[in-house]
Amino acid sequence: MTREQRWAPSEPCWVDLRTSNWELAASFYGAVFGWTAGEQSEAFGGYSMFFYDGLPVAGCEPNRTGEPDGWVTYFSTPNCADAVARAQANGATVVTPTVDVGPLGRMARVVVSDGALLGLWEPLDLAGFGIREETGAAQWFELHTRAFADARKFITATLGVAVEMMSDTDEFRYATLHVGESQVGGLFEATTRLATDEPSHWKVYVGVDNADETLTRAVEAGGHVVAEASDSPYGRFATIADPTGAQLVVMQPPSATA
Repeated sequence: MTREQRWAPSEPCWVDLRTSNWELAASFYGAVFGWTAGEQSEAFGGYSMFFYDGLPVAGCEPNRTGEPDGWVTYFSTPNCADAVARAQANGATVVTPTVDVGPLGRMARVVVSDGALLGLWEPLDLAGFGIREETGAAQWFELHTRAFADARKFITATLGVAVEMMSDTDEFRYATLHVGESQVGGLFEATTRLATDEPSHWKVYVGVDNADETLTRAVEAGGHVVAEASDSPYGRFATIADPTGAQLVVMQPPSATA
C-alpha cells in the first residue's frame, strides 16, 4: 500500500487518458474501477481528473492529436525544462513543450526514437498520484518497445533510473527500472508482440481485486477484452480496451488469487 504526497524524481507519478469521448470515458472507468470523474476545466482545454477514494488517480483530456485514444505515463522531475533538454539530446522529439499548469506544476511530452510517448511532470501543488499500488490505482508501468537497447539507453540517460536485466534472451528480453531501492517499472522487448502499425508505448497496469469480474464489468460498460485473464507468479493479468479503444492492463495481485 502506497499513499504518498511526493514521488521521487524519475518515478512514474501520473497517467492521463487522451480520449475522443469524455462522457463515455467517465462512465466506463466509473463502472469498471469505481473512479469518479471531476469537472472538465475550460482553462486547461477540457482537462479533468479521475478520483478513487477521494484521491486523484489519473487525468483525462480531449484527444485532438489525430492519433488513437490512449494513455500517457508521466515521470516526476525537479525541472521539466532540463528533462526535456536531456530527452532531446538523447534523440527524442518534443510533442508538448514545457507548459505551466497553473499552480499544479509543469508538464511536457516527448516522443522517443522508438516511437513511445513519454510525459514529464514537475510537481508544484500536485505531486501526481494521490494513491498508487493499491486496488483502483495504477500499480505498474511498462514500456513495450521494438528498440530495447536504444530505449534502455534513453531511459537511463534521460530519467536517471537504474535498469536491471531480468532476462536477456531473444525469446524473452525484460528489464526492471529502479529508483533507489524502489522497483518502479519495466522494459520489455515487444517486437514480436506489437501489431505492424502499433507504435512502442507505455502500458499502464491498474490494480483490481478480481481480474475476471473486472473483465465482465468492462464488457458490460461498453469496452472489450483484448487479452483474457491469465495467471503469472506476479498475479493475474488481463488487458481491456475502453469504448473508444484505449487499453489498460488490469492486475490482480498474487495475494488476491489465493
